[in-house]
Amino acid sequence: MKKISFLAVILLLSVSAFAILPPGNIQAAFKKMYPKANGIAWSQDDGYYCANFVMNGFTKNVWFNTQAQWQMTQTDLVSLDRVTPTVYNAFVSGPYASWVVNDVTMVEFPKWQAIIVIKVGQDNVDIKYQLFYSPQGMLLKTRNVSYMHDILGPGTKSPCQTLNARQGLSYFLFPELFLLSQNNSCTCRNIEFQPLFLFLLIQRIGNREMNY
Repeated sequence: MKKISFLAVILLLSVSAFAILPPGNIQAAFKKMYPKANGIAWSQDDGYYCANFVMNGFTKNVWFNTQAQWQMTQTDLVSLDRVTPTVYNAFVSGPYASWVVNDVTMVEFPKWQAIIVIKVGQDNVDIKYQLFYSPQGMLLKTRNVSYMHDILGPGTKSPCQTLNARQGLSYFLFPELFLLSQNNSCTCRNIEFQPLFLFLLIQRIGNREMNY
């Protein structure tokens, strides 16, 4: 009996040694975002703290930096049945419709719109891609993850975070004029403007000056 008790103590100490518990400010920030969350498993990766838990049937990973600032939230949607009709229709009418869907994840950010990441592959072929969709169903980016670590960590960015200052201002003024070509790079870097853009920009600036 004493031997069994001794082994149990050793086991408990080993589990405690490997358990990750973030600082109090990070726990408080998490609790404020998800007050009803329970069964939380914390981990640490590359200086970030990640809370893993299940809520409403969905597995979530919530990332914080060391300043207790929320960085991103991943929600495992598992299949295409959980995405919006807009994203679903965009996928089934796109170039990867015949591929096998391996995983579907929604990624949310503090300052940028959420993205839907669909991981696809092919039977009997060692090739996999991540497809980044906007909530409006636009394919923003594709990434070949066949031979790489494809986990969506805190380094993941919304593709439109790559806009430079001029593009960002133009997008703010005329979002309807942006044409995003669908290729294997971050398409927000390859923004093309319609010929009408310059005329409308001058016209809008002139209208604003007249209103002052």
